Amino acid sequence: MALPDFSDFNIDDDDMLMHEAIHQIGPEFGFDDPLFALLKEEFKSSMISVTDAGGNFQIVLNKDQMKPWRHIIATKQDFMGAKQQLVLHSREEASGSGLKDLFTPDEQGYVTIPPLKIFPAGMIIIEPIVPDKFIEELNQSTANQWRPRGTLSWFKFGHERPPWFEAMGDYTHPSRNNGASLFYKRDLLLNAEQKVYVASELEITFRVNVLEERGRGELEPIVIPNIKLRQGEVLNIGRVEFGSALQVAVKVVDSKGRGVEGVTVRHKDEAGLGGSEGITAADGIALLNIPRYSRGEFFVQNRFEYMPDDLFQKPLAEGISYIVGGEEDAGRVFILPLSDNFLALLFN
Repeated sequence: MALPDFSDFNIDDDDMLMHEAIHQIGPEFGFDDPLFALLKEEFKSSMISVTDAGGNFQIVLNKDQMKPWRHIIATKQDFMGAKQQLVLHSREEASGSGLKDLFTPDEQGYVTIPPLKIFPAGMIIIEPIVPDKFIEELNQSTANQWRPRGTLSWFKFGHERPPWFEAMGDYTHPSRNNGASLFYKRDLLLNAEQKVYVASELEITFRVNVLEERGRGELEPIVIPNIKLRQGEVLNIGRVEFGSALQVAVKVVDSKGRGVEGVTVRHKDEAGLGGSEGITAADGIALLNIPRYSRGEFFVQNRFEYMPDDLFQKPLAEGISYIVGGEEDAGRVFILPLSDNFLALLFN
């Protein structure tokens, strides 16, 4: 297993540092893992408990020393982890946000949280490779933020789904479960082999992106299709290499065909997953990097005006669809017209 470098996290608070480290490591480690001992030693943490035969546990927290937001994380071998968000203080007086205690201690000081659900998992072993010519540039672009890393997303599911699929889906929305959610590894170290739990008994297509400076997108994502594992099964995918993206130009024009400066143009693929973005120059042109042999949409959205009938308050947007091939389409210019009404909202 490739371990994260704790020095990458520019955080002074030990509790927050442990939080970040555990999220980098994911639920794949266990009590017999040397990493477990490392965490306990590094962060002087005794807030770790093992469930009894009935699945119950007890953890003692010092409320006076805790920050407003904390999590309880549950892990078990060959299962996706679970995370329970806690609010141990109210921020109402400090910020006026009206944040309330999610779980209030009883007279004896005990807090009872709802049962945490964990879901069966298999494991993939993967080594995402960034070509040498990009490594130095990535390190420079992120030197003042964090170590360059990859992100793993569950891109698409097959039609045959296990009986617990809907319950797991609810766990992607903490607001539906009193703050409970899935705990799984999203961030990947680059050019290093690592183990990742994925939901078992479910066909999944994965996408791996390089998390780099916002909007650059110079490396196209890696798509790993149709992986279906039994619980406890291990699949070694091995080395997967990122390819170079295709740079195109998107010209934003008004109703008279004039270029519009200062507009953020975004890209998403045919599955609706976001990609690179760019800001238009004086000539109305923004440069974007997109995957070769792909199709999707270039669009501009207004974050402050919403479709009135949309339950999820989707931002108003205008855009165009696109299809590109290989290197022959490098530098190709796409025209994105915006209506006068939309421009008035955008610059109001």
